[in-house]
Amino acid sequence: MCGVSARRKAADLIAAGRVTVNGTMSDEPGYRVQPTDKIAVDGKSVRPVSKIYLMMNKPKDTITTMSDERDRNTVIDVLRGEVPERVFAVGRLDRNTTGLLLMTNDGDLAVKLSHPSTEVSKVYRATLDKPFPKIDLAALRGGVELHDRGSTSTVREIRNLRPNVHVVAVLEPNSRGLHSREPDLKRTNATRVLPNGSQL
Repeated sequence: MCGVSARRKAADLIAAGRVTVNGTMSDEPGYRVQPTDKIAVDGKSVRPVSKIYLMMNKPKDTITTMSDERDRNTVIDVLRGEVPERVFAVGRLDRNTTGLLLMTNDGDLAVKLSHPSTEVSKVYRATLDKPFPKIDLAALRGGVELHDRGSTSTVREIRNLRPNVHVVAVLEPNSRGLHSREPDLKRTNATRVLPNGSQL
């Protein structure tokens, strides 16, 4: 909302009567601002901010969050001083998972990419300390059960680069990303992968 707050907090500001559109109190969280509209929060004029899209190669030992109460390094710390606008991560990567992480201030795009109905698969490259047994690869194709979330990720595709290196395309039931105790898990891209293995 014009860089003032996050999407959910913006709805709270509107419900509290703190937002006006062209001098009139707004009560529609879904209202689409027009180029000629004059928006104010607590009487202070605000203007829409330009939308930004960044592709971060997330390093290890970095938390995908805006801040951390334990003072660990976050993706926002990585961008500090480089991007003046407020941005956030689309989905999450585990602390020790490296690779592609989209950062943006476009809430509509974030919802679209994260919602299971759009079927945007995440592609990971997993490097193991030994070859992955064929029987386990077969089991992996049946899906990954996420014990901490009570759901299952659908494995769309597995490509074997080497006996101990595999590329896995996963359709996740939410935006949190895969968690792994393996330090060598890297997300390479996010794409729509068709059931026959081809990509859009």
